[in-house]
Amino acid sequence: MRRVLIVDDNEDVRAVLRAMLEDADYEVAEAADGPEALSFALQRRPNVILLDLQLPPDGGFEVLEQIMKTVSLRKVPVIIVTGSIDDDDLRTAKKLGAWDYVNKPWAIGEVEARVRLALQVADAAGPTPSEPEESPARDDTATRKKRQSARAPERAPHG
Repeated sequence: MRRVLIVDDNEDVRAVLRAMLEDADYEVAEAADGPEALSFALQRRPNVILLDLQLPPDGGFEVLEQIMKTVSLRKVPVIIVTGSIDDDDLRTAKKLGAWDYVNKPWAIGEVEARVRLALQVADAAGPTPSEPEESPARDDTATRKKRQSARAPERAPHG
């Protein structure tokens, strides 16, 4: 089951989004502020994050920036769900790495459709660094030599 993290300080908004996404068979988690969101995301690695920009204590931009700086989270699609229709806010969010945005109030089915599309695009892009494509290879001598030769350029002998 795909996991969606809803990050919004408004309990009513979280409840509506939760009900809608659970009806669409998503596992849903909630966070009411930035630190709670980052803690959950690092521990549980959601497949999509719905993020409000008006968050305590530092705001949604700070949370978005921290997500994008975290290697294991930077490929997780972040959809901004905001009451702000300020073009500068939306440009800033996109610049920081937001995948998409939805204005509050949203149309019926709009958020779920954006989540579904974000998951399809993320699946097509491949695994995140925290999700290896295969099980880890044995660290035998041949594997170590391949890694070393890939890292170190060959040098011509002196002479």
